[in-house]
Amino acid sequence: MLVPGSGRSGTSALTMALQALGAAVPPPARPPTEANPRGFGETVWIVRHHDVLLRRAGVVHGDARPDAGIRAARAAVGGGHERRVARRLARIEVDSDVVVVKDPQLTWFVDHWLRSAARAGATPSFALMVRDPAPSAASMGRHFRAAEPAHLIGGWVNQMLHAERATRPGPGRPRRVLVRYPDLLADPRATLARIDDRLGLGLLDRAGPTAGPLLRDLIDPALDRERTRLADLDLPDGLRTITEEVHAALETLARPGTPEDPQVHGALDALAVRYADLYDRAAGLTASSRLAAEQQALRLLAQRGSARLRVRAETLRPRHAGPAARRRLGELAARRRPGAR
Repeated sequence: MLVPGSGRSGTSALTMALQALGAAVPPPARPPTEANPRGFGETVWIVRHHDVLLRRAGVVHGDARPDAGIRAARAAVGGGHERRVARRLARIEVDSDVVVVKDPQLTWFVDHWLRSAARAGATPSFALMVRDPAPSAASMGRHFRAAEPAHLIGGWVNQMLHAERATRPGPGRPRRVLVRYPDLLADPRATLARIDDRLGLGLLDRAGPTAGPLLRDLIDPALDRERTRLADLDLPDGLRTITEEVHAALETLARPGTPEDPQVHGALDALAVRYADLYDRAAGLTASSRLAAEQQALRLLAQRGSARLRVRAETLRPRHAGPAARRRLGELAARRRPGAR
């Protein structure tokens, strides 16, 4: 069972609930932190695997660039990545036939996981959490000291649009269910029953009558303590409008008793086009910042050839530099290597 989606959207609470009913998260588990004192429900090697692929792709957590998904998908092709993941999946030894793979960065690598699961002989399914983007972004900013609200909200829009499209069901595609975070907190047993039924997991039958009290003790409604709303955030009007429409469309798909709706799918595809256009226009307006970063990197490399500055240039290159600057940075870095002419 694959759980993609935005960070701070309730995926950890969902994973804990699934574990309480008998699903398994492959060890070793990512340890709790101040941001998630009850734990993340994530597997250390899976998180590290995604981080390696993200670095290879030049994609960052919560990337707001519309082409981030394409970049990440390319990075996951070849290099033996699928074979290694399939081997690790096949070697998992847990006392459950439902294994949960959860990490917000999984969003960028859905197809990679589907191919890896096929190699391992596993049957994948999806659970996509839907939470109001404003509290998600506010929580990200508070716990991880993240960037401006517009960047955080843009990352939410981009990641959720990509997650919805990548997990969308169709002929030969895995089953999926969209889950509203408030529904999980308000009635965890009913919400888990819907997930169980939609995905055919059979967890509630095995858990028996203890499932309800167990889930009520585990899922605390006070987890939804973030009160920030979209109107509270300083956002461009175009981004605010797109965000509201994306959230409304996802809420429609996540409403209990609502089947997958091709009209809503089409509306989300149209919103992805609008978001890409908005991002491109904003990038054009801020081109001076990108050019200044390119020139700064070139000056630093030209003035000093230390290893630290070469690393800094490599860090700047994928995010800020255009094609010409990337070539020039590569040439300068090569000249600074020991033994280079």
